[in-house]
Amino acid sequence: MIQNKTTKFTSRTTCVLGLLVALGGNAQAQTPYFTPGKLAVLQAGNGGTNQGNTPDDIFYSRQNPYFVDQFEPNVLNQNWSNCTVRVTVPTNGATSIWMNGNAGTEGNLVLSGDRAFLTFGGYCGDICSIVAPPGSAPLAPSNIAYDRGIGQVDAFGAYTQPYRGPSWYGIAQGKTNPRGTVTDGAGHFWGCGNGFGSLYYDSGTGYQPNQVQNIVLTSCTKIINGTWYNSVKSGETGGLPIGIYSAVDFYLNPVPLPYGTASFPNLVIATDPANNQNPIGFDIDPTGTKAYVADNKNGIFKYVKNGLNWQLAYRLSIPGYNTWNTGTRTNAASVETKVGIFSVTVDWSNPTNSVVYATTADSPGADPRDAKAGSLTYYANRVIRIDDTNAVTTGATIIATTNILKTIVQAPVYNPSLITNGTLPGLYIVYKSVAFTPDLRPS
Repeated sequence: MIQNKTTKFTSRTTCVLGLLVALGGNAQAQTPYFTPGKLAVLQAGNGGTNQGNTPDDIFYSRQNPYFVDQFEPNVLNQNWSNCTVRVTVPTNGATSIWMNGNAGTEGNLVLSGDRAFLTFGGYCGDICSIVAPPGSAPLAPSNIAYDRGIGQVDAFGAYTQPYRGPSWYGIAQGKTNPRGTVTDGAGHFWGCGNGFGSLYYDSGTGYQPNQVQNIVLTSCTKIINGTWYNSVKSGETGGLPIGIYSAVDFYLNPVPLPYGTASFPNLVIATDPANNQNPIGFDIDPTGTKAYVADNKNGIFKYVKNGLNWQLAYRLSIPGYNTWNTGTRTNAASVETKVGIFSVTVDWSNPTNSVVYATTADSPGADPRDAKAGSLTYYANRVIRIDDTNAVTTGATIIATTNILKTIVQAPVYNPSLITNGTLPGLYIVYKSVAFTPDLRPS
């Protein structure tokens, strides 16, 4: 079991701080808990070994705790215990929130529009208080009558829950799941998820959330350069093209942030229809002319804007896994196994060398307890860094070899062969998404 702890600060501190956030509590420190410019990583799973209907078991219970970990962006091969900050989000009580760690679409962590908060969506209620009957197949919480809600963590490490209730991506109505949330930092929240389009909530009014955009399924939502964007992937577009969308009004005028009023989807980047059919995470540079889009099956795609049109510059193909036991390939140029990417965030400070951080969707196979062998989950995955100096604009595929691809942190390789009666291998965790840490400095 991962232990949260506070350790004396030294130059060789590994896990310096662990914090069980007081429910709805206020920050006590006068200086930020997070260090600006570091990486904030959303971790699913607590590393426990109990099998079955427990928060430890990502595959079976599918009800798993959230942790927000801080890692160094320029230090390679960090261990899960090397985090410099860890915030443990409550899983029981009035402000509890947690996720399905086995879901391929849940677990977006994004930085707020004002950079002061990290936000996410999830299920609310005492974790594992409603579970599948013993001996039955696993039951996803998207099919269970838990509340859904919004969670946020500020720069001081204080967790709050702006909303909990039945109106944030439903209650067990045909598998409805909250995938992510973003805020402008002023109490306004926009969500992405399954079943109810794009939702909006104003915490200042107390009114229930309402739909502001009628795309049925959205994958990731962000506020970038003051504008709200959503990604929409294959099979979830309602007839619209796959890609990245903003909002417009009835007269096609841009609506950067639709504050509760109905808006219409405006296609900004039409992603590559052949290979980038499953866009999840994305990032756009401050000039609005470069973008990286993750694909949960095919790596990372870079797009550039020429005039009014976006075009595919190239695809970064990410080397993957070999077997459950060996972890990442030693030959990063291998073309045999490639993996998808769930989340992406970019350091744009150098115009000729974008530094791309991403979470991989490594999946060497199905959990052996899965009778359908269909649960290709992101176990033992990685937070990676790509120092991208490529200038290609031909749409070519570039294999991210070890000269540009580095591992920031890798979850312990989960070996299902070590499952015994009632016990899981330890350190059963997933790194779902990556963002930059909250920052109180002015823009």
